[in-house]
Amino acid sequence: MRVLCEGFPLTHLMVELMNVQPVAEKKKPSKDTHLPWLLEGLVTLVRTKPLGTAGGIVVLLLLVTAVLAPYLAPYRFDAMVGKRLLAPSAKFWLGTDYIGRDLLSRIVYGARLSVFIGFGAVLVGTGGAAIIGILTGYFGGRLDTFVQRIVDSVMAFPWLILVISVISVLGLGIVNLILTLGILMAAGNSRVIRGAVLSIKENQYIEAAHAIGASHLRILVVHVLPNVMAPIIVIATANIGAIIIVEASLSYLGLGVPPPHPSWGGMLSGQTMMFFERAPWIAFGPGLALTLTVFSFNMFGDALRDVLDPRLRGTMKS
Repeated sequence: MRVLCEGFPLTHLMVELMNVQPVAEKKKPSKDTHLPWLLEGLVTLVRTKPLGTAGGIVVLLLLVTAVLAPYLAPYRFDAMVGKRLLAPSAKFWLGTDYIGRDLLSRIVYGARLSVFIGFGAVLVGTGGAAIIGILTGYFGGRLDTFVQRIVDSVMAFPWLILVISVISVLGLGIVNLILTLGILMAAGNSRVIRGAVLSIKENQYIEAAHAIGASHLRILVVHVLPNVMAPIIVIATANIGAIIIVEASLSYLGLGVPPPHPSWGGMLSGQTMMFFERAPWIAFGPGLALTLTVFSFNMFGDALRDVLDPRLRGTMKS
């Protein structure tokens, strides 16, 4: 330092030091560049699951059709607008039924009924399954044993036979149908959620929450429920298709939604089958709508399972 100062004035040294530019620090990547989890999941779904994405688009179109049915349908569902059993034409795209009603209009209004019953029953069933599965899986003991024996009793009967028995007692009606399908759906699906809760409550963060004095309600809401949301969402999307099939089966047997409300299953039953050989197009429209809807919900539910399940995320990238 002495040598440097002897050959270089101190004032010049201070000026040079003041003119030195600081070394530019590397910019850390901003955390704001990450997409929200919902948008990120949507991007992953579109990129890795094209068939599930197509199913989701069909589901979205079905919802739009159900909401805008009065504006999309050419005629009212109960209006006799032409001759009976007319073939598809420019005026009646899917033809007319056996009493002269436009089939396209009835299919569009039938989408509203299928969506209402499907989502209503799934809301009741998934909510009930989540409550039963989380409580019995978390607390266990006598509560678990008692509730699971009731679930075993309900699952011992075939779905369709049990639904027919309950509907025969309660009577026809949309509300009775939604409640019956929802309650029966909750019994079987509670097993899946209960199994997920049994594995979650053995984790160390649950023990840590108990150790710091967290209440049972806080543990269930903060730690257990978020970790079982993936199976709950998958159960909901996968069972909508099954609910629509059961509703169509009941309508086919005359135990579904009472006429004149259009149902895809009801459009395939009764006097419609009497005229099938003479006018086969009367069954193609509702049959295709039913098949495409159930297939789309199943594909969309499978894709959501792959996207939301952490154990399957690594296989999607490979």
